[in-house]
Amino acid sequence: METETENENQTNTNLYRKKQKDAKLELETDPLMKKRIPTKNKLKTFGGVYSPVLECIISLIFFLRFGWILGEAGYLEMIGMYLFAMVSVTFTVLSISAIATNGKMGIGGAYYMVSRSLGPEFGSAIGIVFSLANIFTCALHIFGFNDVLMDLLGWDPSNYKLVLLVSTIILFVTLCLILIGAETFSKATIFLLVPLTVSVSISMISLFFRKPHSAHGYSGWSLKTFRKNTFPDYVPDPLHSMKTIDFRTTLGVFYPALTGILTGANMSGDLKNPGKSIPKGTLLALLTAAIYYFVLITTFAFTVERSELQQNYFILCTACLVPYIVHIGMLSVTFSSALGALIAASRIIQSLAADNFIPILSFLKKGSIKGNEPRRAVIFGWIIAQLLLFMGNINAIAPYTSQFFLATYGIINFACFIHHALGAPNFRPMFEKFNSITALIGTITCFAGMFFVGYVTAIVALVVLALVFIYINYKGTPSPWGYVSQSLIFHQVRKYMLKMDMKKEHIKFWRPQVLLITDQPQLSLPLLDFINNLKKGGLYIIGNIFHSNFNEDQAIQKLEERRLSLYEVIKLTKIKAFPQVLFSKTFRKGAQSLMLSSGIGEMKPNTIILDIPNSSTLIEDINLINSNEIDINDIENNPQKRKNKKIKSKNKSIKKKLTKKEKKQIHVQSQFDKLIETLGKSDGRQEDESINYYYYSMIDAKKIGMNIILTSNFNKLDKNEIVKFSEKETRQKNN
Repeated sequence: METETENENQTNTNLYRKKQKDAKLELETDPLMKKRIPTKNKLKTFGGVYSPVLECIISLIFFLRFGWILGEAGYLEMIGMYLFAMVSVTFTVLSISAIATNGKMGIGGAYYMVSRSLGPEFGSAIGIVFSLANIFTCALHIFGFNDVLMDLLGWDPSNYKLVLLVSTIILFVTLCLILIGAETFSKATIFLLVPLTVSVSISMISLFFRKPHSAHGYSGWSLKTFRKNTFPDYVPDPLHSMKTIDFRTTLGVFYPALTGILTGANMSGDLKNPGKSIPKGTLLALLTAAIYYFVLITTFAFTVERSELQQNYFILCTACLVPYIVHIGMLSVTFSSALGALIAASRIIQSLAADNFIPILSFLKKGSIKGNEPRRAVIFGWIIAQLLLFMGNINAIAPYTSQFFLATYGIINFACFIHHALGAPNFRPMFEKFNSITALIGTITCFAGMFFVGYVTAIVALVVLALVFIYINYKGTPSPWGYVSQSLIFHQVRKYMLKMDMKKEHIKFWRPQVLLITDQPQLSLPLLDFINNLKKGGLYIIGNIFHSNFNEDQAIQKLEERRLSLYEVIKLTKIKAFPQVLFSKTFRKGAQSLMLSSGIGEMKPNTIILDIPNSSTLIEDINLINSNEIDINDIENNPQKRKNKKIKSKNKSIKKKLTKKEKKQIHVQSQFDKLIETLGKSDGRQEDESINYYYYSMIDAKKIGMNIILTSNFNKLDKNEIVKFSEKETRQKNN
């Protein structure tokens, strides 16, 4: 089965390469084609990765909720949250960087990473939910922008029509900027980074140098204030007075603040050098955000009274010397995050559509001539976001978006871990600042973080991912990229096969390891099914001898066709067998090769099965042996044993001591010897032209020490008739 998948993958890869070659030839022969070939954007590290990542990490949670988290959890617990989240996200960035530098990085960001690492099922599942999560995030940031703007201008946030109008305008502006192109998006993020930096800087300076008690709840730098803010003091949320607050609740608010680290990687198809820009830009943005986080948490702990932290979400505006500058900073991060989320969703959707694993999305794969901009995918995402705006309140969806982000990070870490741990030869990233331990810790912390945020939403998110995975697995087309599961299976099989020791083998655990030898291209299906039942958990190899010469024309091609047809038979009949096809001029030499070379390690056949065609003598002998008409005394009249006086006298002496059952066993053996002698008689033809080549193969098997089973006329076997007869016998006995 594994080789069949490999063949399908190889065929798809060859077709893909042929299409590329034909397209290149057409481009060279038709100058007009050059005008129709999409070009690639060439964004640099700062505008393509650093700015959008930093603006997504410094989100509204940073401005509005850090003070509340500190007031509830205290400084020590919040630093613990900070360290946990930073370790998790940092190790995730290391895994992202490793995958991004492992060969050429294409369009699609997270989807591209996972699909090329773990296979299309994982990739498509992540691609669908991650793109939808980005669209939901875009709508959430638009609502956040609207709330800040309403607060700044003093408008009524409960006016649904006004909120919808403002939100729709902001979303439309976002759409227009993205439709223009990735370069415009890059310039916009750089522009928006300026007010964000100014806002954060002035806020920090205000907390450092403002006069004590010059603002409500601001005490200035005080050890007394720090001592009060050191340990937890959980009180009900001022906006949700009935809700109990604990460490898990505050971590669930803090942890999603860092779910913007893939923003730069999602622009992989628009970057000039993604292998360089993604690691460098993402790590620098994370370092900058980590410094901002630590400074703000520590400054709040020393300068703001606990009651104010717990009750005033806008404490940063209250403590800032220029309150409006904080609003401007919040507007810039929400608008930039909405831009980043929508453009990331469009790139992922375009990549999903281009791979054609979900045919319904195929119309979204087309990009513009300049920059290959996925304008159809952008409009598709915009329509969904606009529908969410019509809903008015989508706060209930927010926890699920965070879960899908964290699930994506966990799977990326897992992909990096499994490839590095298995030592996959195709996994050789240029980025080396990671290992299996960092990837494993990243995996564990991301999935643990999901359940800290909310175990119900985590289970729902994982179930959705599993359902999409199952759908793609059964409905999708074969992947030309390979499957990491095959690498994992190979690693484990090799590991345990090396542990098998022939010296520890015991007769109690003997299993039939069966080798069916045939040179016929057509096989008896009842025979295959019978042997499949016979093996009882043992090894089952179907050895097929192809009468040809290695140097003959198209010999390899014909052998491959025979092998593929045998795989197809195994697949259709659902038997648990391994096929093996080889060249041989004669049946006997082919059988010798199969008996000596089949299997691997200690898993080698101990029994051969020869299916003898048109052997009425064999069937008569077997029927005779199984009947009750045998006279045990006939054993003395065996002409083969009469020739040897010693054997005769020995049999006479044994005869007196043997029971009837033992004598019948000897008679069965004598009949088998007689059968071998009959098969060995020459009928004047060459060895491989007569049935006697089975005789030579049995002699070879006995020399090797293998058990021998002879079969014939299995095409006449009808299991249904046997079942009917058995049921009839049972009814008769019961009656």
